[in-house]
Amino acid sequence: MRSVFDESFEDFIAVRGPELFRVALAMCGDPGRAEDIVQDVYAVVYPRWERIAALEQPYAYVRRSVVNRFLALNRRRASTEVVGLHEDRAESTDGGLPQVDAALSVLDLIQHLPPRARAILALRYLDDMTDAAIAELLEIKRATVAATASRALRRLAQEMPELKGAHDDR
Repeated sequence: MRSVFDESFEDFIAVRGPELFRVALAMCGDPGRAEDIVQDVYAVVYPRWERIAALEQPYAYVRRSVVNRFLALNRRRASTEVVGLHEDRAESTDGGLPQVDAALSVLDLIQHLPPRARAILALRYLDDMTDAAIAELLEIKRATVAATASRALRRLAQEMPELKGAHDDR
């Protein structure tokens, strides 16, 4: 017999799980690894779910856990190891989907950014968080968020000229 506690946690996962996965995927670039990160976080938050669910914003707490897990895993990885996306995909032809190819190219490039920059861009553009909210979540200064995002966007724009103008001040 399932408890109300279990149903609440399952409801949270059903509603917010795709968003958490999307943020994890944008940060790490590997669907399997993103799923592992999110699952690891679920395993940690489940025993404390009653307390977490009572928070004003349980999603913010769990999202922060996902970001922290990603950053913790990247501190342990070799600094030269980069996860590449779609390395074996065929080059697009004129009959391909240029928008999809461009999006995949951006995701590939993002994987070459430092982990904190990836986290900031994922939170800024996928979760639509302000720089102030990101700074609070990552426990860094707002100026650090803005500078890191600006450097990351400049680096991406150098690799893909069509991204020039993607920089926006928040």
